[in-house]
Amino acid sequence: GHDGARKSAGILSSEFPIAVKKRIHDPRTPRVGKEFIAITYKRAAGHGELYPHTSIALVDHIVSSTGMVLPLKGIVHLLAEKGIETVVDGAHGPGQVNLDMKELGCLAYTGNCHKWLCSPRSAALLYVRPDFQNEFRPLVISHLPEEFNSSLSDFQIYFRWNGTPDPTPEMTIPFTMDLMESFHPEGWDGIMRRNRATVLQGWKFLCEKLNVEPPCPDSMVGSMASVPLEGLVETGPVDLHWTDPLQRRLKEEFSIIVPVTSIRSCSNRLLRISAQLYNSPEQYTYLTDSLLDIFR
Repeated sequence: GHDGARKSAGILSSEFPIAVKKRIHDPRTPRVGKEFIAITYKRAAGHGELYPHTSIALVDHIVSSTGMVLPLKGIVHLLAEKGIETVVDGAHGPGQVNLDMKELGCLAYTGNCHKWLCSPRSAALLYVRPDFQNEFRPLVISHLPEEFNSSLSDFQIYFRWNGTPDPTPEMTIPFTMDLMESFHPEGWDGIMRRNRATVLQGWKFLCEKLNVEPPCPDSMVGSMASVPLEGLVETGPVDLHWTDPLQRRLKEEFSIIVPVTSIRSCSNRLLRISAQLYNSPEQYTYLTDSLLDIFR
């Protein structure tokens, strides 16, 4: 899971009688594919690293640092065979890939709407499988279901209005989805296909010009992709805004906004590109030329 989700789980384990076991993939593996991911989870579950004491697994849908789209449906079903429920960190899922919660079968899924759906910040979605909704509560409870005469479920009422947040971002989600859909003649399917094709083109161009091996197959790419930087640039500490020196230099000298990330427990860095409707192939060419200028 994302560092934020992982740290939250760690805090919970310090306050409640639960144990958190981390399963970290070795980022030095040259190339990661769906089969490798599936085997990793299968071995972890089968060898007792997760099973028999694990009840819930926290799994990414799209890895933030690398942009890799994991074979989520297969992971969920594999863990379910061992009696392990799956909670999905789908921060980058909505608007980047098609989502069918019933087909996925996960216990819960949460995703941001301010990323690929272009809604305001703090807009997000939360799905909880119906058979678990009665056991699921928000951190803040302002109203109880019995206070209302409504067709909404108890689960919906509990999460309807909590504390004093601004509901505006949530209310904009249907409108931003409709607006975005109108920008492509084939709607959201067309947007996702176009973004994926654009980022694949830019990704392959970057990898070729920088002479690096793509870290995953095309099938694990959505609207984001990462380029390994090992051996191309010296490492350096990030600043208080968590900005890598290379990322800061690209912004200040070339007016390029692109994240330079890393995988925890590894010093190797990755440059993660993405594609939205406003991006063009020429921008990835400019990024490549700028990197070559820096690496010279």
